[in-house]
Amino acid sequence: MFKKKAMFSALIIVIILLILFTFTPTSLFADPAISGTDLNLYQGNGVASDSYVKFGKYNGSDIIWRVLRRDDGTNGVLLISDKILTKRAYSDTVVIWRDSNIRSWLNDDFYNNLGEDKKYIQSSTITTNSVDTTDYVFLADSSTTYAQPFTSDLSRIAYYNSIPTNYWLRTTTDVDTQVAYTTSTGSFGTTINATQVLGIRPLLYLQQSLSFSGSGSEVNPYIIYTGSEGGEAVAEPEPVWVRTMPITCWQIFINEDNMFEFIFWYPYKDNNWMQIFDMEGNMVYEVDVPLKDPHIIVDLPDGMYNVKTFRFDPEDPIQEFIIGEP
Repeated sequence: MFKKKAMFSALIIVIILLILFTFTPTSLFADPAISGTDLNLYQGNGVASDSYVKFGKYNGSDIIWRVLRRDDGTNGVLLISDKILTKRAYSDTVVIWRDSNIRSWLNDDFYNNLGEDKKYIQSSTITTNSVDTTDYVFLADSSTTYAQPFTSDLSRIAYYNSIPTNYWLRTTTDVDTQVAYTTSTGSFGTTINATQVLGIRPLLYLQQSLSFSGSGSEVNPYIIYTGSEGGEAVAEPEPVWVRTMPITCWQIFINEDNMFEFIFWYPYKDNNWMQIFDMEGNMVYEVDVPLKDPHIIVDLPDGMYNVKTFRFDPEDPIQEFIIGEP
């Protein structure tokens, strides 16, 4: 093996070709385990925007919610039901949110049938058409449905019995007859009568300082961690490490021991591979990047090498780039 030149005289050539993904500096820091980011954090367990939460029941079935966005800190984490739960008229005669039938139903029948989970809901002051109300459960307004993660028509589409369906907003567009809604294609609608039957997609705030178990994915949603079962204390769960993006190499350099050092963006759960090949296509190094230790140090002879990062299939890399030292 050839010895590499001293670190200060070494020339490193790095050409990074992003094969599948393009990242921006702000998105690279969007990690639920990192404080001070665009997230809601609860006692070490991250609850990221666009993640899933299982909370409460409707008609005997668990309700799956989405974390809509980080709030200003005065209410708690804001949830919107992932799917349309039912279809109802907005109101029979009155279309102002404060006096509407749908507001009464959400904060009475719907709220009281959520089960034991309803005790974790934070009541909130909701402003609709310049009128304030105090609600446990409410509908989105036009600004809410255009917030993260619903930033495109496609992302705002909601399903009722597997069919894309119009659903109510709470915003009044004409005090006498009209209420805003989201169409089945995810666009903004303004001219539908309040007596029409549209989908109901409730929102609510969970209280602050709650802990969660689960990963926040659709198949393993967050669940409120109560800390006890049957009156006996239960050990605090391990903090949940969730990646919202694939494995990403950030820096490559020769360290003080004259070895190549790779630094990746923050911890990864599992199955995040890096392979290194010589220029003849022979694999000379392979590693599954360890959780919470995203520094890989490799001793290689002088020369040029092809590096791939991937999750499951090396033929379908997330990144592929060349490193070398003459």
